[in-house]
Amino acid sequence: MTAETITTLPANPDAERTILGGILLDNAAHTEAVELGLTADAFSLDSHRRIFLCMSELIGAGSAADLVTLAEILAKHKEVEAVGGVAYLASLTEGLPRRPAISAYIRIIKDKSMLRRIMGICSAAITKAEDQSQDATGVIDETESQLLELRKDGGATAGDWRGMFHSVSEFESAPPLTFAIDEIMQEDGITLVGGLPASGKTMFMLAMARALLDGLPLFNYFGVPRTSDRVIYLIPESSLGPFVARLHLFRLETHIRADRFLFLTLSAKEQVALTDRRLLQACEGATVFLDTCTRFLDGPENDAETSRAFARNLFSLIGAGARTLCGAHHSPKAFEGQDRMTLESVLRGSGDLGAMISTCWGLRQIDPVTNRIYVENVKPRDFLPPKPFIIQGRPSLDKDGYFELVAKPGAAGELRDHLNRNKAGAPALSSVKALDAIKMRLQGKTIREIASELGVSKSWVGRLSTNSVHGDNAVDNAEPDGEDDLKESLPPSGGNGLSQNSFLLGFRDRDSPNIGVRETEPESTQSAPDIPLTSKEGPSKKRKRPTAKRKAPPAKDDPKFADVKARVVAKLRDLNVPKTEAVSIQ
Repeated sequence: MTAETITTLPANPDAERTILGGILLDNAAHTEAVELGLTADAFSLDSHRRIFLCMSELIGAGSAADLVTLAEILAKHKEVEAVGGVAYLASLTEGLPRRPAISAYIRIIKDKSMLRRIMGICSAAITKAEDQSQDATGVIDETESQLLELRKDGGATAGDWRGMFHSVSEFESAPPLTFAIDEIMQEDGITLVGGLPASGKTMFMLAMARALLDGLPLFNYFGVPRTSDRVIYLIPESSLGPFVARLHLFRLETHIRADRFLFLTLSAKEQVALTDRRLLQACEGATVFLDTCTRFLDGPENDAETSRAFARNLFSLIGAGARTLCGAHHSPKAFEGQDRMTLESVLRGSGDLGAMISTCWGLRQIDPVTNRIYVENVKPRDFLPPKPFIIQGRPSLDKDGYFELVAKPGAAGELRDHLNRNKAGAPALSSVKALDAIKMRLQGKTIREIASELGVSKSWVGRLSTNSVHGDNAVDNAEPDGEDDLKESLPPSGGNGLSQNSFLLGFRDRDSPNIGVRETEPESTQSAPDIPLTSKEGPSKKRKRPTAKRKAPPAKDDPKFADVKARVVAKLRDLNVPKTEAVSIQ
């Protein structure tokens, strides 16, 4: 054949030959080519356009397109010699595998076709400018319109609409659902971690980052199929010093020095937008963490358009090649007063944010001293999530940089089980801490000393003291962990007129070690004033308001009182409280 060459226009004849040869070897490749929007006009060589049209005619009629049938139909159209003869047709399959993958070659020749069309539009504009057949504005407007139309259809020819959809081959070769962390963090998706301020969101995500870099199970339970080559952590709401302290806590120094953990804080010289070209390049193959999402919003978080723009930025990171993305987000203040988790209660702001993510985890700190956190999935879109579980930070984080899983999925119960509340609505005090505070108070220590030794706030201890003064069941409402053994040794409130907590702790003065049980008031003997009544039968009558009756305090020689006192003293002795410091019963 006389070789056709294109020296001035973009073309790739070898890619065109591969596609035609692939169709001869497997006619299913023709279906794939059509679904990807390939037409005869995309071929640069006229011979290749003729061959593709004849192949389409054969396959469209239900016939096989092979060397024999193709040569026959070309002969029918008197085009055998025009395409280079039968020898050229036979050479199309040389060096090709039995079922070649042609999708990449299709993209190549479609791109070359589009470049040729761009050159044609610009060439026509140059001609018009040279002969001055139109004014400058008219040439610009027409050229711009043609280029925009070309960009809109992606270089496809008229009537080519299948290319906008996924092909059958893409459907059949689509990868399965995969996880960066089993049951926790989905690949090619967006995971959000929601919770109230200071509820452990950053700590939770740093634990995820370490698991991904180490390749070890998260919380020694959720597997990591493969390690992450790189983690990018953006935290523009924290300065360098405090965040570095957390990095040391999670033992991430080795990964930082190995350039596998990259981070950006408030202290950085430059704050980077999610659309920054450098960030998009850095995200390729990396796992990205945003802490918190609010810092990356370009408007009010309750605005739907702001959430949609933010979602587009997140998906641009995924589109740039990020393995997966995880972000922290604040919960509304109302969540503090709720005892169950929903997507609406865990994520603050517009519902559009929750609609576009793959999954969301809600966090609720149930013990600030040990940093015990209740974790529950509130949005599983593509998988069945594990049941709620509980992790604990101290002392394991200080020891080896890992959270401890103290309640596995299915053993954590419901959130309300861990949020029993006192009358003021605040979380009830832990039974263990409450008993420790009681013991130390009975030993004569002040609230300040107790708070310092237990690592809790003075208001924590003061609230326990106040509750006992007023008879609130601070210990009765403690977490149901089976450790409230002191309470079990005391009789229930009732017969003796005194509550359990009154025996345990009856502070007269918060900062005074003198402890005693408050006395009940003596029965009032004053009568209430008369209240006049009117009646249809006669003049008004008078009826006395019933007098409120109160139980008198039990006498100290009452056998019940002596028995209770003995049991309290015995229990305090078991707690190693010296006899001289035992509670005095007034």
